[in-house]
Amino acid sequence: MSCKVENIMKLRKYKHLPVTVVEDHNEVIPYIHRAIASRHLPVENLTLVHFDSHPDMLIPLELDADKVFDKELLYESTSIENWILPAVYAGHINHVVWLKPPWCEQFNDKTITFYVGQCTKTGYIRTTCKESYFVSETLYVPEDQLRNKKSLTFTIKTVIPVDWNVGGDTIVSKDAQETTPLQETSNSLPCESSSLKCEKNIQLLSNFDHEKEEYGARENSAIEECRYPLSNYSYIDKLKVESGFQNFKSENHVNKRSCHQSNREEIALKRQKTHLNDDSEGNNSIHSTDNQSRGTDCEETVDPFKSISDSVTNDTEAGSGSNAVTQTVEKFKNFMESLDGKHFILDIDLDFFSTKNPFKEMYSPQQYLTLKDLYHFNKPDGNSDEDVELCVHKRHRQLVSLKEVFNCLMKDKDAIIDHPRKDDILALVKDLTCEGMKTADLDLLHEAGCTCDDTELPHYVSTESEILKLVDATQELLSHLPKPTIVTIARSSNDDYCPKDQVDFIQNKVLETLQDLYLEISVTMDYDEPSVQ
Repeated sequence: MSCKVENIMKLRKYKHLPVTVVEDHNEVIPYIHRAIASRHLPVENLTLVHFDSHPDMLIPLELDADKVFDKELLYESTSIENWILPAVYAGHINHVVWLKPPWCEQFNDKTITFYVGQCTKTGYIRTTCKESYFVSETLYVPEDQLRNKKSLTFTIKTVIPVDWNVGGDTIVSKDAQETTPLQETSNSLPCESSSLKCEKNIQLLSNFDHEKEEYGARENSAIEECRYPLSNYSYIDKLKVESGFQNFKSENHVNKRSCHQSNREEIALKRQKTHLNDDSEGNNSIHSTDNQSRGTDCEETVDPFKSISDSVTNDTEAGSGSNAVTQTVEKFKNFMESLDGKHFILDIDLDFFSTKNPFKEMYSPQQYLTLKDLYHFNKPDGNSDEDVELCVHKRHRQLVSLKEVFNCLMKDKDAIIDHPRKDDILALVKDLTCEGMKTADLDLLHEAGCTCDDTELPHYVSTESEILKLVDATQELLSHLPKPTIVTIARSSNDDYCPKDQVDFIQNKVLETLQDLYLEISVTMDYDEPSVQ
């Protein structure tokens, strides 16, 4: 039996939009693999639209690039901050759009391109990007030291809702008196307003079992006799046969909401207008940089986005009749059009809406200040390959020496250490030990220190009103995008990145929003709910 390539590569469609909710963000990887293995997602050139307070763009420091295609090792090696770039190296993702809340400062708003590949010296995954985010983690190498490199377009944009307080100043649109999705302050979503009554009908569906049966009946023979015409076909085929439909929970819920017809028509009209409006820059999509030559480091490219805050300001100055939300959406038009007809992953971390720096609660202000001082990152003197390489080398020595000191103190708290900052280190360890601990958790202390470079982990606990504004802003943006192929959601509450007392509220609001937008969704809850005492 023979198969044509086009039949093998033809993508399938889900009956209901699959939405997976996990606890830790890296736990979404198996579900992305599953969607690729079942041919609902293409194997390569995927876009990840990523709502999060953190970029999650680091790399496991000692992950051998050749092991990326060993799924079990990959799952064990990745964590919440470093799960995306291994998927880039594997060839699955070539464009990441990070939509961040107003309080995040790890990157400025921009679009850059750079390479991710295997370091010829160590065999580990490394990148050519010279941003401090990567350099401070010693992940940079020059392009000539990479092999099997993959190009990545990385777009960063800040989402600032209308009426959001920024630095003590409230951003208000000129037409603030008009009711828009970003200006509602009640706890109800637009679909639940007095004029738009919704009936919620939730029923349990065995979508997973149905897909598994259908897949087995219709595709197994093709899997046995046909292979993907790609270099990593055995990896994808292995995912299909071994884990594609066996190692996942089947607690899939589909929420069917019979929304008011006018709400459906409003969302449909938004999408139609988004894709039909003429734009003189329509050809400058995010993917237009793919055919351009790239330098040896991250290269800032033509940015199809415009800052949301800028769009609000421009709207106010122009005094136009349309509100700031409409202006904002128009600024995002090129990006929206670039996704039209494409498969993409919508990924939402609940800490996008409210987040904490857990280390600020673990340590006193003085202890945290000492830690920041010990791990302070000195930026390179210049932007040349030589300057950045020298900076990486110095940073590596700094982190290794601190790690060695803490390892020594873990073995013997009275050990004599040799370090230029030994007095500060010993005082910090003594202070932590005096707080009732027999021994301080120095491994965790080192991890906390590594987060202190030229920025800190974001820390902003939102009010309920701010959460609702961000939810509405998310809904407004998504209403103008094509429908994603899959949706992944991370709760991020185990490590207190998303405040535990807010996470369920935020999760419910996000799921309601997705249901209002897409009507029929299949929700898999793959996390352990806390037991009731």
